[in-house]
Amino acid sequence: IYKGLKVLTGTIAGVAYFAYLTYKWQGQTIGKRIMGLRVVKLNGKPITLRDSFERVSGYTASASLLFTGFFQYFWDVNHQTTHDK
Repeated sequence: IYKGLKVLTGTIAGVAYFAYLTYKWQGQTIGKRIMGLRVVKLNGKPITLRDSFERVSGYTASASLLFTGFFQYFWDVNHQTTHDK
């Protein structure tokens, strides 16, 4: 039971970190700030909290099949990964 609780707590913390900070810091996490990157909608407007949570939920899809969803950036016209769609 302890191990399951630890995984659940870590998952909640990860989702909270990526979703909340990306929303609160107008499309940036700490790493994105360091790299000078920002997540925005295709029309250039800032993402909403809901958009941010949807994006975080898509990380699993991007990571499946040997992380090919992350490499989609290189061939997508808008440079979007699976979780950005």
